This record gives sequence, structure tokens and C-alpha cells, in this order.
Amino acid sequence: GQVRVGQKIEFAVAAFADRKFTGEVYFISPFVENASRTALIKALIPNPDSRLKPGMFASMDLMLTLRKDAVVVPEAALIQGGERTTVYVVDREQKAQIRPVKPGIRLAGIVEILEGLKAGEVVVVEGLQKVRPGGTVLVSKGESEQVGKSESEKVGANAPERK
Repeated sequence: GQVRVGQKIEFAVAAFADRKFTGEVYFISPFVENASRTALIKALIPNPDSRLKPGMFASMDLMLTLRKDAVVVPEAALIQGGERTTVYVVDREQKAQIRPVKPGIRLAGIVEILEGLKAGEVVVVEGLQKVRPGGTVLVSKGESEQVGKSESEKVGANAPERK
């Protein structure tokens, strides 16, 4: 229901793994296949150098919505406890503080946080079984993974206690 004619698509084919191709949706079937719950969508793809051949398998991305300023964290940072979701946030003194959050959309390896975190805050991603509220953590900047400006740094919670 969110796909529209004119939307841009991006895809890759195995034969040209280092190259991305783009196109535009021009047809959306009004029927959904009951068994597979899929619908036929067609796109126009420029192919001036004839690199794309019939029968090639493509991996496609179709952006449905773009959320600017979304706060996202690595999926590994989430702690599930019943119906409650929390993360450990690292404060200015390198101490871990547990905080409830409201997760939103989940993508491969990342989760949008709708409530409970602000952009730029640091969350614990590794060593969650060793971290405790108020415990000192060591921020591992060399292994940080960032998604835009809004993803928190990767943190190791297995650091020795500092005095």
C-alpha cells in the first residue's frame, strides 16, 4: 500500500557486485497473490551499455519512507524483558545507566528508537552480560559503527573498573 508509481528503486546483480543500478516504478499490480502475499511491481531501468541481461537475479531496495533525524542503535544494544525494552546508556563519567526505550522500525542490524534516547548518546552494544547500572565501561572508538549522525557508538562493557 505504500508503493507508488514514480518511486525510485536501487538494486544490485551478482554479476556486477560493485555497481548499483537505479530505476523507477511504473506499474503496480492491483492484485496480491494470496499464497505468497506478493504483488507484481515493474520498474523502468536504464541499460544503455546492455550490461543487464534477461534472467539475472537482482537484490532490490525500494525506499518507502525516509525518516530524517531518526535515532537508531545497533540491534545488539536492546535488552528485552517481557514487554519492556531497555538499553544501557553511558554517561559523561563512563558509567552505565539503564534506560527504557520504545523501539520503532527494525532493519538489518539496526533499530529505530522512538522514545528514550537522543541522537549522539552512547549505548552499550557488547558485553551486556557483564555491565551493571553505575558500572564503569570502556568506550571502544576503534570499533564504533555509525549510521549517519544519529547512531550511538559501539561500547564494550567488559572493561576493568576504573578508580
